[in-house]
Parts: sequence; C-alpha cells; structure tokens
Amino acid sequence: MTPFVGCIGDATLNGVIINFANTTERLHALLGKCKLGDPPSLPAIPGLETDIPPPLLPTESPDDNIEISTQINIIDVDLDKDVDEDEPTIEGRGNYHDELTTTLEPTTSTQRTTPLHVDQCRLPYYPAVDPNLEHTWRFGTARNSRLEYRSLNGRYRNDYDFQINVKTMAEEGIIFFTSDISDESMIALYVRDGKIHYTFNCGSGPAQLVEEMKINDNQWHFVTFKRQGTYGELIVDENPPVGGFSPGPTETMSVSPPFYVGGVLQDMSNKVLNMIGMNHTFNGCLGNFMVNGQPVSEPINKVGVIPCSNRVEPGLFFFPGNGSNLFRAVDKFTVGRTVDIQMDIKPRSTSGHLLSVHGKRDYLVLEMINGTVKFLVKTAKGSIETSFEPTKLNSLCDGNWHNIRAVKQKNAVLLSVDHKAAAPGIGGKNVAGVLSKHPIFIGGHPMLGKRLRGSTSQTQYVGCITNIHINMKAITLGPERAYGQVISGVCPTI
Repeated sequence: MTPFVGCIGDATLNGVIINFANTTERLHALLGKCKLGDPPSLPAIPGLETDIPPPLLPTESPDDNIEISTQINIIDVDLDKDVDEDEPTIEGRGNYHDELTTTLEPTTSTQRTTPLHVDQCRLPYYPAVDPNLEHTWRFGTARNSRLEYRSLNGRYRNDYDFQINVKTMAEEGIIFFTSDISDESMIALYVRDGKIHYTFNCGSGPAQLVEEMKINDNQWHFVTFKRQGTYGELIVDENPPVGGFSPGPTETMSVSPPFYVGGVLQDMSNKVLNMIGMNHTFNGCLGNFMVNGQPVSEPINKVGVIPCSNRVEPGLFFFPGNGSNLFRAVDKFTVGRTVDIQMDIKPRSTSGHLLSVHGKRDYLVLEMINGTVKFLVKTAKGSIETSFEPTKLNSLCDGNWHNIRAVKQKNAVLLSVDHKAAAPGIGGKNVAGVLSKHPIFIGGHPMLGKRLRGSTSQTQYVGCITNIHINMKAITLGPERAYGQVISGVCPTI
C-alpha cells in the first residue's frame, strides 16, 4: 500500500475533532506545520533538471565527517582537514567573466493559471505566465543549455540556407553547430568578440566568414548563413553579404545529427574548442530558426532553456523545493575572525535560507524566519547572533528589492536590512575565530532536508537574489554553480 504524502488537518471521527498532539506515534510526520511543496499540476521546468544532477544529500549525521558529491564532484566537504586561518578568505574560484548587469528577457512557462501566493507576499510563489512571450528561447540560464534536433527537414549536402534571430549582450557563444563523425565536415555559427562568425568545412578545409558589425547590444538581429558548394555567405540584418570559399575540391557535405542550437554537450566541448576556437554556451535569446525558408520541426531535446520574455531582471531565481535548489558561491571559504556579506533579495515567501558556510563544528548561517532576518555565528567556544525584525511580517516580500548586509568582526556580529541596523550581537572573546573550510551555499543547502546545523527555518529560499558580495568581492552568478531548479542570470518579475 502506498503511504499518503501531503497535508491533513481538521480531521473528525464521529463528530469529534481529532487532536493530533495526543497521538503517540508520528513516524515520518510533522505536527503543526505543513511544508509547501511543488503543486502536482506543474510540469517539469524545461532544462533545469539536466544531465548534471544537483548535489546529493549526505547519509551521515551532520556532526560526523561529511562528503557530499556528484558525478562531477561538485561538493566535496572534508571536515577533518585542518584549517589555516591565514589563508585567503575566498578560494577555489575559477576565471569568472564580468557580472551580468543587463535587464534581458525570460520567464518560465511552468506556471499555474491562477498564481499561488504565500505569506501574503506580493509576488506569486511560482512566477506567473508572461502573456507576451516572443516564442523564442533563452539560453545560458543553466549549464550546457541547448536545443538538439534529430533532423532539420531540409537538404544540406550540396547547399543550404539557414536563418535565425539572435539577441545577446555576451561577447561569445555558440549559436549553431553540427559536424560529421570524423569531424571533417562542419557547420558552425557563433559569436566571438561580439561579432557573428560563420565557419563551414566540406571536408577539405574550413571557410571562415565574419560580420564586422557587433551584435551584442541586447537587440534582435536577423542572421542568414548559407552555402552553395564551396561558396558560403553570411548576412546580418540588412548589411551587405560577407562571402567566401572553403579551400580544396570538396563541394558536398556529410554532417550528421544531432544539430545543436545554443550550445553543445559537455562531452563535445573540447572537440568544438579545437574546431572553432571557442565552446561557450550562448547567453541570450534565439528564435525563428528556419532551414531553406521553412521553420524547423520541434527539437528532440531541450536542456536548460526557458521562454524568452521581457519581464525579467538580473539575478539568481530559486524555485520552491526542499533545499536542493542552491547556488554554490565559493568552493572553500574560511570565515576566520572577520567576514562581510552583502546581497540584494526579492523573496516570494517570508522564510528561507539566504547563505551559510559550515566547518566540522563551527558555522555561519544567514536566513529569514517568518519575516525576520537572523544572523548566527557558532564556534566551539560559543555563539553570537542578532536579528532584524521588520515592522510588518511580509515587508521583505513586498515585491521590492531589499539590501541585506551581515558582518562579523572578531566577537561581534552586525546586521542591517535596507541600511537600517539591528542591535549588534556580542560574544565572548574566545568566540572570535570561526573554523570553516566548506563551500558557501546560497538559497539552499544539501542538508536542509536533514536538519542543517544552525538553521531555524530549515526552508528553501524562494525568489530572486543578486549583487552578492563576500568581503567586498562580487560573486559571478554563472550557471556552472547553480544546482537544482535555479535560473541563473535572470529572474522573472511577475
């Protein structure tokens, strides 16, 4: 028999109300509070549950040695390793590009007809549907986002004529790519240095065509790339065609599916890099893809793409969940004696995990609890905490941005919301140092489903977060550090 999953209340037996508090057995049941889960009518968010899984939850007790990992070893936590307090406070970060500062376009199409609101918040728990969608797709909000086509319903052996609409602010990104098994024949359209590049190879050498006009201006551009034998043309908007020949005698092309739009499989990254000199996923919107004057059929696979909408703003958007929707901001972080955390939030509920970092015994937790922001630092010598309680329960989820700043200075913790300070928390002198060497998690945490140490809310953050700074250093909000149902780069505003 399948056990019931959900919420039960106001139960009566023979006209008598059952008091659940008097029950003697409550195995796998929570009394007095029902957690909000995903509504069953909501379809899966396209591409957000991709071929790279979210962080796995550990099986050990939080006080035991923990090793949390995935197939790509994204979260390795070693609690036994000694901590060097003299090490830099931000470690393990890769080469990041500049932060996205544009107001680009998308929302998701996974919304219900009547938006659900919780905690009397202004914005719906799940983003609403944009009625003015442009029937195009946004790429770059998840790792390796792309469309895959099994067939393009048209000829391309002797000649072809492709058209696609492009909108981006990025310097680089793959628009279209396909090749044969031997990697001799190839068609590629991509952005490099803000310009459209078109490369094709019939098997005896590549032709490379470049439109010198930059197109990374957040405006739509119509791109045509075509070939007749060894001759190809690239046309952007109404500019004169850029033409050129591929070397050698081969005039036919034998590319094979799949045909990629917006990006390629992770396993193909090195191959694509060798062939065209870049392998970045496209960041922006693509649409109206046509072959030989006809719209292409539906793709066989959509990974990490969402409908392109104008109702968005920069940031990280966290969908409701059990805590597994998260952003791993820093691989290893030493809190030490001083730390300065800043972020802007636009939540859609009054409780949620904002940021945390843990060590074997010590930890730092910043969270919302029923509208109150709490900042807690715990060491083996004691704990320090402070809270900011707004005048209204739902004032933080009023649909506006709110600035959060949490600072630890030796044995004191300071907290401000919208530049209004809470009473400082003061601890003993022995509480000054925090021994931590684990990742910084934002929005969620792999242990939220198993009682995260120091968390009172134990709740997934829902809503948008942006302008994250750790010790005055900006954190780049790239999709490579987002796990679960998280949109990186843009947040729906409806």
